[in-house]
Amino acid sequence: GYIARPHLGVAVQSVRLHESLREKLHLERDAGVIVFGLETAGPAERAGVLVGDIFLSVDGQPVSDTMDLQQALAGLIGRTVPATMVRGGDLVHLDVAPGERPHGSR
Repeated sequence: GYIARPHLGVAVQSVRLHESLREKLHLERDAGVIVFGLETAGPAERAGVLVGDIFLSVDGQPVSDTMDLQQALAGLIGRTVPATMVRGGDLVHLDVAPGERPHGSR
């Protein structure tokens, strides 16, 4: 059988948020998922995600590490959902629409 997996077209890594940033933005969590690569014309790039953005939540689900991001995206293929990120020291809200991961990719 085949299981459809969600795909944003991002390369990500877990990251700790500096205390001063958490205080400025009134964040309770101390971690997020930073984008260090984008697939050209992928779902994230089309949504306006930039390299350096830090995902904090997707569809209302907190994102503190890469596993959280994968779990938050589960079942969202083709749906447009809100995402909250840190960009340049400010909170940014974007709508993202995860696609289906191409066959044979990780």
